[in-house]
Amino acid sequence: CALSALIVLLAVFPVPSYASGVPSLPDESLLTDPIWARQGFEGLATLFLNRTRYLLAFEVDHRRGILTGKARVLYVNNSGAPHSEVIFRLYPNHPVHQGRRMRVNAVSVNGAPTSGQIRDANGTVLA
Repeated sequence: CALSALIVLLAVFPVPSYASGVPSLPDESLLTDPIWARQGFEGLATLFLNRTRYLLAFEVDHRRGILTGKARVLYVNNSGAPHSEVIFRLYPNHPVHQGRRMRVNAVSVNGAPTSGQIRDANGTVLA
């Protein structure tokens, strides 16, 4: 069973006016078609077809220390049991990172908007 989730990650809130916008994600077919494998390495790519895969698109503002982006995740459930949720770890929100924050603005499952919920006091567990 594959569960596809789109998460928009913003490292700062609100998005400053100087940000030019979140870049577009690569074509979704890249999650399921191993065309990304270099010639001669196609066999290695097929080993990952039953693994969770990510498409990422980010804009980095080094001067201000801001990362803005999107992630599309193809979650592959290899447990043999159905899952009612998928957990994402927002590690930058942990106090050890001294005030850095990762904010999720939108979550969708199989293209349908849904609400992600923070499950811990530090804001590091999103379900």
